[in-house]
Amino acid sequence: AVALEIDSKLTDAPIFSIRPSIDSLTGKVASEIPVTAKIQHSDNGNDWTDVEKANANFKGESGKFYRCIATNKNGSTVSGITLIPKPK
Repeated sequence: AVALEIDSKLTDAPIFSIRPSIDSLTGKVASEIPVTAKIQHSDNGNDWTDVEKANANFKGESGKFYRCIATNKNGSTVSGITLIPKPK
């Protein structure tokens, strides 16, 4: 008999270990292979546009929805959606 062990981590799409939130829209991704990420925004939560030049300090605009997409050679993972609340 032959046993074969497969390390599925090397073939998986990225996983968000920390989801984006109001405090940090970038979140944190777990992947054993190189990952690219982008932040997108939406006015209604349905139509998404890439945020140009977003970095780790990006805070977003009040009243907009945000999400992060992480991609490696095996696929993409979309984070949950975060709404930046409007000031009261």
